[in-house]
Amino acid sequence: MVLRAFAVIAAAALLLPAPHAQAGEVIVGAGHSFHRGDPSDGGMVVSLELRGPVVGQLGQGRIMPMMVADVHRLGDSFFGMGVAVRWDMEAGWFLDAGVAPGAYRDGMAARGIARGVQVRSHLSMGWDIGQRQALSVAVVHTSGNSGAGMQTVLMRWHQGF
Repeated sequence: MVLRAFAVIAAAALLLPAPHAQAGEVIVGAGHSFHRGDPSDGGMVVSLELRGPVVGQLGQGRIMPMMVADVHRLGDSFFGMGVAVRWDMEAGWFLDAGVAPGAYRDGMAARGIARGVQVRSHLSMGWDIGQRQALSVAVVHTSGNSGAGMQTVLMRWHQGF
């Protein structure tokens, strides 16, 4: 399932328009997750996010469609599609937020995180390092209506195209 999610994201990248300005970006992240309740359930997480071209504005923020896949070391995985907003600030700094409903697979059913539809939201702060590249730190929350969820802290690398 995880490999299929990454294949879908890669295929979608081929459908985006040719870049004349920054048409989108790929964001790769790695970090640590923290499950509510049992700290032993935490662990390494890798994340892949693909963003399309800007489709609108929210104040000074640019709204972009996104697809995201997260994979946890214990077998949890998430794949979703939603929107992200990026607000550029001074001296290359930016704020970024997004929300994506999607499918969640819990690798440990006893943990109590519901399978099925979940919502992943993130808030990050980053810095443009040049050449359409950036680094950011993101706080991610993934949960559904069960109340249980997973918090993740990611270090992310952005590459615009």
